[in-house]
Amino acid sequence: MNNLKNSLIVCRASAGSGKTFMLAARYVALLLSGVSARSILAVTFTNKATAEMKHRILEQLYALKLDPSSPALAEFRKAVEENMGRYVADEEISKMADHQLKTILNDYDHFSVCTIDSFLQLLLGEV
Repeated sequence: MNNLKNSLIVCRASAGSGKTFMLAARYVALLLSGVSARSILAVTFTNKATAEMKHRILEQLYALKLDPSSPALAEFRKAVEENMGRYVADEEISKMADHQLKTILNDYDHFSVCTIDSFLQLLLGEV
């Protein structure tokens, strides 16, 4: 059905190569294709990268809600359409982005973007 659900994505690249942008785009694409934020885990190395990724995801959802046809959002649209396997109208993207943004903000504790250290601590605490 789509190529991002039920998959593990590992992104290895040097600093400044666009990893955060790419991961945020994939995260947004998953959200807009109906995957719950509770079902997505994004792991990075630093607290700074974690904060940047969360900010970027929320920022892009908000921007897609307001103007999904913006040329600046073309890569996010492309990722959403590839994930859904079809063309997605502006109104649909706007509505999905609004819904996911509200869902994340109302359940922010389950917006799982974390460092490797905090993820491992969570796992070890659960054992």
